[in-house]
Amino acid sequence: GSAGCVVASRLAEDPCVKVLVLEAGYSDEITSSMMPAAFILNIDGATDWQFKTTSQVHVNGRIMKQPRGKLLGGSSSINAMMYHRGPPSDYDEWESFGNPGWSYKECLPYFKKSEGFNHPDLPRGHPKGPLTNRVRKPMYETHDPEYHGTEGPWQVTFHHLFGSSEGFIRANLAEGVKFNKDFNGESTLGVNRIQTFIQRDAVRSSLSRAFLKSKEIVPGGGKRGMIRVVYGADIRRVLVQMRKGVKMAYGAEFVDHKN
Repeated sequence: GSAGCVVASRLAEDPCVKVLVLEAGYSDEITSSMMPAAFILNIDGATDWQFKTTSQVHVNGRIMKQPRGKLLGGSSSINAMMYHRGPPSDYDEWESFGNPGWSYKECLPYFKKSEGFNHPDLPRGHPKGPLTNRVRKPMYETHDPEYHGTEGPWQVTFHHLFGSSEGFIRANLAEGVKFNKDFNGESTLGVNRIQTFIQRDAVRSSLSRAFLKSKEIVPGGGKRGMIRVVYGADIRRVLVQMRKGVKMAYGAEFVDHKN
């Protein structure tokens, strides 16, 4: 999944460590994942775990779909690519529950570390500039640089703005809704565009593409560098044993669905 890609990438920074990634699903090198506009094709397909909720009282007893990615990169490889961290108050509340170190102020440096924000004001062709071949709408491409990183592997930018979306923003402004300079800034209230995790070549910047592809993995179980990926590996249990009085995981038992 998404978190596993980040953990594997960080572990592989140690030159003495070899990392094995067991993916229950498929490779993310498919059009429906790579092409931003095709993301809806993944819902209810082979790359979706197809989870469903229990019957929900407040929607007339309906059972709702809960799509989750069943491929390398997890849900970051099938979702709508909206880059939104949530309001700072959420993280501050986590800390207030007795979790020191989880305040928004303390989490922000890690958000910035992972992010490679492509600046919309830079010229096309610049390595940190906007998406290629895209009509710009500068008044709706605002951001607060205090809250963004530019050197991380996860590429963030503004996607193409459709006319209907622009009309929605204008209608809200006309009704007095506050313009929000940056939804990943100090507040999530108001109206504007949402930033998206899309590469400069207009391909989805999933967590697998951002954190694993830079490590030169070979899909399908091949090995080059420090990371190896095995697809169709459905983990049944983690193997644990006592070492020096401490329980430690030493392996995993999985079913190989490819063979």
